[in-house]
Amino acid sequence: MSRIYLVASGDLRESANLQCWPAQKAMEDRLTEQLAALGHDLVRAHPIKPQGHGFIASQREGMDIFAALDPDAPLIVAEAVWQYSHHVLAGLTTHRGPILTVANWSGAMARIGRAAEPERLAHQSGGWPMPLCGVRHLMMRSSLTG
Repeated sequence: MSRIYLVASGDLRESANLQCWPAQKAMEDRLTEQLAALGHDLVRAHPIKPQGHGFIASQREGMDIFAALDPDAPLIVAEAVWQYSHHVLAGLTTHRGPILTVANWSGAMARIGRAAEPERLAHQSGGWPMPLCGVRHLMMRSSLTG
């Protein structure tokens, strides 16, 4: 079983992170199940906070998380909510391992950021950005299958 790390960038506003956490948690749970069925272990690179959400809420927090993460490890940036990509951007620019962006956003809340990020990530990670429904195909043709 290969280990894949997950990061989730949140909002600067604690109230937004708390409101959005149920949608994010549901998406992460589904992603964990799908990856487990393919033989992968999805591990959060940062804990769920005592405040009641599991989002990276600042650039400093994001830099600290990436400093502790193996720079060659497979990584999923999972977003189901409004988020600010600058919380993880510094870490993504130096991460050497494969990066998959998974977004399963309902549109219930406005989302900004990421406008230029998918193109950069596609170039850096070999064209991985795709919706959750493409994960099975991706895993079968990626280096993550070992």
